[in-house]
Amino acid sequence: MRKTTPPVDAADITLSGDALIELSPLGLMLSSQRKILLCNTAFAHLFGYEASEMQAASLAMLYPSVDEFERIGQRGWQVMARELGLSPRTVEKLRGRLRAHFGARNAAELMSRIGGMPS
Repeated sequence: MRKTTPPVDAADITLSGDALIELSPLGLMLSSQRKILLCNTAFAHLFGYEASEMQAASLAMLYPSVDEFERIGQRGWQVMARELGLSPRTVEKLRGRLRAHFGARNAAELMSRIGGMPS
């Protein structure tokens, strides 16, 4: 006689958030300050990487060039200025001070250093 297992109720299955993200067939990624915090295998494979290679990496790796990454980042500065009620000139002065403080040559390097990533 063949042994059968009782049916499983879906409500009894619990998975961590990370497991749910990894099991998704959709490419999913969570980022903060233009840095990848978490991504699943499906997302990494869209760009030809393994998920472990992308953890804590700059989003610059997903752009065709550093110039494009900086151009999109510039838009972010402009939106931030508008939301904070700052003039573009004030934002440029603040960004210049941040670059000098962190010893960064460009916006990509600045974001990398602010995010604590190696240069």
